Amino acid sequence: MLRKNFRGIRKNAEGNIVFLVSIMMAFLTALLASTPYGGAGTTIFANFLQGALLVEFSFKKYFIDADDLPKKSVLPMLSASLMIVAALLMLLILLGAPVQ
Repeated sequence: MLRKNFRGIRKNAEGNIVFLVSIMMAFLTALLASTPYGGAGTTIFANFLQGALLVEFSFKKYFIDADDLPKKSVLPMLSASLMIVAALLMLLILLGAPVQ
């Protein structure tokens, strides 16, 4: 979603950097989750920290006049992500994976 905001203000290079950093942080979160210290709480904390870092550094630098930018609804992105999660969950259930 942050990458889409960058594309909206025509800063594609910065949006790609944010996207690549996000992928790298997700990979590090997956590595953390596979350690003995990993668990649901650790993964959730790492995801919140990842989002906070990306938003904090990118918004302060690139969206200084955020009040002047047009406001966009978050509902289309939120509904798309919820549909993807629901589809993956149904796929897991159909494949017989134990869902807790």
